[in-house]
Amino acid sequence: MKRFLLPLAMVMLGCSVGLAAGDDLKEKVSSSVSGTVTTWRIYRPVISQPEKNYTKIKYEEGDVITLEASGCDQTGGHGKTWKRYVDPQGPNADRLYHGLIEMRGVTDKFKASPTGKKGLVRILDTGLKNISTGLFRGEFVVGDLSKVPEKDRYLRLGFEDDDYSDNGYMDRNSDDGTGDQCKDLGTSYVVLTIDTKNEKHSAAAKGKKGKEKKGKEAESPAPTK
Repeated sequence: MKRFLLPLAMVMLGCSVGLAAGDDLKEKVSSSVSGTVTTWRIYRPVISQPEKNYTKIKYEEGDVITLEASGCDQTGGHGKTWKRYVDPQGPNADRLYHGLIEMRGVTDKFKASPTGKKGLVRILDTGLKNISTGLFRGEFVVGDLSKVPEKDRYLRLGFEDDDYSDNGYMDRNSDDGTGDQCKDLGTSYVVLTIDTKNEKHSAAAKGKKGKEKKGKEAESPAPTK
């Protein structure tokens, strides 16, 4: 896991200082590759619409996915309007303001968002470990994708709200959100690392080949003398 520490630390450092004056408020997506690991960084994920497809962020069965999410976003309205992206607090946070995710073969087993688009689940409900206030991280192995077309094997993010028109990342100033939930937290981000070849992946692949080989041997006729 050490190979993930530098990229994640860099992202966390960039998000810990919040938005600087004149900073671009739009989403930024970047990626880097190191050996078999591809790291995707989504800074300021879109929250002004119910969902967004990231068709370039693809994965395959057996890949090991490390997901990290943290930070805060501005949900509009009056008063203190910033909330944590993964585990928002305050009025209506029981049904709104959560960051959502879908990755077929990964998130299918988790309960669906009560208000989000079909297939999306709350990042909070995927069993990630709460590393520190507002920061969550976890690892998954992509499961059976035999019924998922290759074109549908991509990351999908979403957001819960009843009015998307005034959401964004503007006007942070001294707004630390309801109950100061965003104090010492920067802007929302998601980091996804996809490892295509590792011990777990190799073991799964060998297991499949072993079963296929045994099956073929069982079907072969006995040698004649």
